Amino acid sequence: MKSSRPLVYLAVAAAVLALGMLVVGSGEKKSAAPPPEHPPLAVSALPVQRETLRHWVYGEGKAYAIRREYLFFEKAGKVVYLGTDREGLPLREGSIVSGPGEGEMLGQLLARIDTRDDLETYTSQEAYQRKSAEGISSAQADIAQAQTDLQLARLDLERSRALLKQDAIAAQELESKQAVFENARAKLRSAEARLRTAQAEYAATTADLRKAKLGLERTGLFAPFTGMVAYLNIRLGDSVAPEAVDRSSAERMSKTTPVVLIDPSQYEVVVDLPPFAAHGVQEGQQAYFFFGQTMLSPERLLHIPPEQRPPYATGIVYSITPSISEDSRTVQVKLHTVEGAEHLKDGMLVTAWIADEQRDNALVISMESLVFSDGRPSVFVFEPEPGSASSTTGKAAQRQMRMGISGISNVEVLEGVREGELVITEGRHLLVNGTAVQVVPVEGR
Repeated sequence: MKSSRPLVYLAVAAAVLALGMLVVGSGEKKSAAPPPEHPPLAVSALPVQRETLRHWVYGEGKAYAIRREYLFFEKAGKVVYLGTDREGLPLREGSIVSGPGEGEMLGQLLARIDTRDDLETYTSQEAYQRKSAEGISSAQADIAQAQTDLQLARLDLERSRALLKQDAIAAQELESKQAVFENARAKLRSAEARLRTAQAEYAATTADLRKAKLGLERTGLFAPFTGMVAYLNIRLGDSVAPEAVDRSSAERMSKTTPVVLIDPSQYEVVVDLPPFAAHGVQEGQQAYFFFGQTMLSPERLLHIPPEQRPPYATGIVYSITPSISEDSRTVQVKLHTVEGAEHLKDGMLVTAWIADEQRDNALVISMESLVFSDGRPSVFVFEPEPGSASSTTGKAAQRQMRMGISGISNVEVLEGVREGELVITEGRHLLVNGTAVQVVPVEGR
């Protein structure tokens, strides 16, 4: 028993020593210096400003010439003639051909099959029409002369009557003047009758010429307007027939019709839009067209100097279908080019941007400043530190937004910020309300 007491004393002493060390350690922690504050977070910011803001609707479609003619023979036969272009070169795809001139019924002859009788009939009827037109001109000239002669005879007759009352002339002279007057009136009536006859002959020859033209059109292909050959599917010596044209689709028809002529001065672009996107689209609204490697938006385009801009075209909304497609559940919108059609090609795939809504003098912020929480938009506004010598340090104050229309890179603000305030863009996702920040300049802005 005596031998175990020293061990108990040693255990109690160790416990007291350990307790003292704990007390000393806790005292050292309470007396330690507080940790240093975090430096301000570097962010970028853009000002709230006023500008004209457009809301854009985007779609893709193909451009096709609005004016297009499929020219095919109405009779079967062998191709014996192919025309030339304006430069005298053989007709080919891309050739420019001429339509009817003033007073002409047929444009440039593009191709013909071997039926010479129809051409001779048309040529002779055309000569008859010219002769009847000359008869009209001659009759009109005779009428003008007869009217002049009649007026002179009337004045001479009235003068003679006055002289007879004064016994200045004999009665036989008055009778002679009366005969001249009656003769002049008869000549006028005869000239008017010849004019009616000439007009009737002209109408008849014109009708005959139309019939001859129809017969000739069945054997020849003529340019109905000045335009460009888009497809040429015949060669000299080919046998052609009306039934050879495949009308099952526009593509098949273009590849089987002898000649397809287009007017490249204006194109139509058809885009299919979702109903929600087409809701604000109206006729007459402005549109921009981009194509090829040009991946631009109208807003980016307008910031490029005119001399450096890539090719593009502008247009308007021509029509909006009132129904929704059962297959694609989309709304068809047709756009017509106004300027820049020379940059397009028939069948080219283009992207179309339609400005369906516009706000003038709108208060806008960059979309890069928006933060969403539970679907509600907000921004962090930079508030400078009061009394600070630097205008770039301060705090981020979070504010809820009420937005209007949105453009491509900016959005309209109806409530939440004031013009001239800075909204934080880069670094906004690292912020909470009251975070210390330092605004640094954005390169290139």
